[in-house]
Amino acid sequence: FSYEDGVFRFLPDVADGHREAFQEWVREIVDWRLAEYVRRAPSRREIEPTQPQTIQLGQSYKRTEIPPLFGLEYREGLWRQVGVVDQDGHLFFFVTLNKDGMEEAYQYRDRFLAPDRFQWQSQNSTSQTTKRGLKYKQHVEQDIPVHLFVRPTAKVAGTAAPFYYCGELEFERWEGEKPITIW
Repeated sequence: FSYEDGVFRFLPDVADGHREAFQEWVREIVDWRLAEYVRRAPSRREIEPTQPQTIQLGQSYKRTEIPPLFGLEYREGLWRQVGVVDQDGHLFFFVTLNKDGMEEAYQYRDRFLAPDRFQWQSQNSTSQTTKRGLKYKQHVEQDIPVHLFVRPTAKVAGTAAPFYYCGELEFERWEGEKPITIW
């Protein structure tokens, strides 16, 4: 262990043949701690859709908790198991960063390039000329906020992991087709 600039560091010397097992062990511990944190976190009271609350950057939210924060109603068919929700003048991007185990078709190259810069890929059916593609590019002109919610993994201890609110995005540029890579 070392302590430098207010940060503890653990730099183990792991033999090459044991590296994969060590990484799996570390993932298991992190998943367990995250699951404990989520399990022990006080549950939020139900919020009426007509009374929007203030959403907080860096705070974790379950999908069902998000729409009421924007004065919207949670509708199962719209909000469950989708990466993009388009509802009442808002776009919501839900991103799982670690895509291990997902089909190749869904291994989008979504990632943080810097604390204030994100690279995101659209669904494979979206091109720059589609209505949805143009909405991504023209969202500022159309006064449509794009909200980014990210989680490291899809599940923690066998249950759906919460998403962390990362703030609003603003279109910078794009390239490619089906999917479109957007910055």
